[in-house]
Amino acid sequence: MNATEIHALLTEALQHTIDNGDRGYFAEGTFPPDGWIQVTYSAINLSYAPTRDPAELIAHLDVPEYVEVASWEANTYLTLNHGADDLEAISKFTAELIAAIAAIDS
Repeated sequence: MNATEIHALLTEALQHTIDNGDRGYFAEGTFPPDGWIQVTYSAINLSYAPTRDPAELIAHLDVPEYVEVASWEANTYLTLNHGADDLEAISKFTAELIAAIAAIDS
């Protein structure tokens, strides 16, 4: 999943929340080989197959302001909180994180 696709999901989630006041709404997508992503106005939840702490991966990436790991479980999911301040930076970071996760899995 590339940054443009992630940006579209973030925009959809934020716009829906603004228009409808529905903080429970999430936009979702998939990425190869069998990954999934859910985006809300304040969080990104994605499949996370590795067993290692995601902080090790994130330490090598350019993390946007207000983005932090909220929770994770090996072989299951990774949830990031985001401040929705810079959607382009968040989108780019998330795409790079997905690529880094895929590199571990391969």
